[in-house]
Amino acid sequence: MTLKNIILGKYYNTDSFVHNLDPRTKFLSLIMVLLAVTTVNNFYFLGGLLLLLFFAILLSNISIGYFLRQLIPFLWIILITFFIHIIFTDGRILIQIPGVNFSLTYEGLYNGIFYGFRIILLLAFSSLFMLTTSPVDITDGMEVLFKPLKKLKIPVDKFALIVSISLRFIPTIFEEAERIKKAQIARGAEIEKGIVKRIQNVTSMIIPVFVSVFRRADDLAVALEARGYPPKCERTYYRSINFKISDFYVLSFVFLLTLSFLFFDKYLFG
Repeated sequence: MTLKNIILGKYYNTDSFVHNLDPRTKFLSLIMVLLAVTTVNNFYFLGGLLLLLFFAILLSNISIGYFLRQLIPFLWIILITFFIHIIFTDGRILIQIPGVNFSLTYEGLYNGIFYGFRIILLLAFSSLFMLTTSPVDITDGMEVLFKPLKKLKIPVDKFALIVSISLRFIPTIFEEAERIKKAQIARGAEIEKGIVKRIQNVTSMIIPVFVSVFRRADDLAVALEARGYPPKCERTYYRSINFKISDFYVLSFVFLLTLSFLFFDKYLFG
């Protein structure tokens, strides 16, 4: 798995039910689903959210195998979470290892699996949102959704532009890091051999990546100025986004599902 294959910030351009939804619908649905993922404390409800995820992937015309392969670079987060709970959670002892003063507990194993599963769902739903929503749609959706905040003198349009540029630069940074890594390997650097060697050679990649990012940011600023971008003027749009009946159905379904999960988790399993 190379750096350029990381999907964070990338848009999977295809025609599907999920792609054609209003970006505000997908953004609000993502917020509600992430709220449910971080709040429920029962495996049954996380399993229900997993079914919702696979159903959404099918509706997005994205191969499940392709989608799951792209989550591999983030497995280190799940592993760290799992082993932290395994090591530091006390409880009923399942396995006692003599000589090293380590005990594997039922609570540690359960919490490691549960919180690792929770992180997987957080990453997966966020990645699905990024894959099915273009940066332009995210910008327009956020700007329209938070437009009432302009009355409080909050520069929503500028924040939306910052988000759009940031999302656009994320895959570019990974691609640049991959190019620099190949250049270092061509010069004889042993970046791929062993964890210690990778850590020692990380500075040889970080500095060139930062230099490239600052150079691209400077070029972007010049391009915005050359195109006459007016930072203090009201923006106009060449297209408008509108709620459809499908957006209403999706929002209602996700809202009712999230509400029911939170209710039953609190009052039946709380």
